[in-house]
Amino acid sequence: VTATTPVRLLRIDGAAFRQLLADHPELREAFEQGQDYAERVRFLKLAATPFSSLPHEHLQPLVAALRPLHLEPGEVVMRQGETGDECYLLRSGRVEVLLAQDDRSERQIATLGPGTLLGETALLTNSPRNATVRALEPCELLALGRDALLSALTGAEATGRALREMLQLRAR
Repeated sequence: VTATTPVRLLRIDGAAFRQLLADHPELREAFEQGQDYAERVRFLKLAATPFSSLPHEHLQPLVAALRPLHLEPGEVVMRQGETGDECYLLRSGRVEVLLAQDDRSERQIATLGPGTLLGETALLTNSPRNATVRALEPCELLALGRDALLSALTGAEATGRALREMLQLRAR
């Protein structure tokens, strides 16, 4: 960390800080909530490219609306043809994207890892899911509902533009 302006710092020893948290559970809970919020913001801004330009006033309600979701290997997060009311941010693990064939078999068209945004096409176009997504390993995702996504995009032209560009690339 490099200061760019004059800064006055306070310092607390690690052992003393841990003792303070042990003595005051409400303080520990507040720190844990703050840490979770900071991790979600960092994840949205760094990993999910379309949200990197989202202004803070739009980002705050979006972060609050994220719902954690855990998948075990083989679990399906979305099925081709279903109506989509949520999109997902893949925090950890890998998923496979499957496309249904005419003979009712499925063909794997992609493997996706952390930082991937899934299912936003169905939300933004109000169309059925265009593929099935299944966990290949234990996965941690953040689910975001349609209303929260559209609300966050209101007045955030750069983010909306980035999402539209991503949709166009995926359509190819």
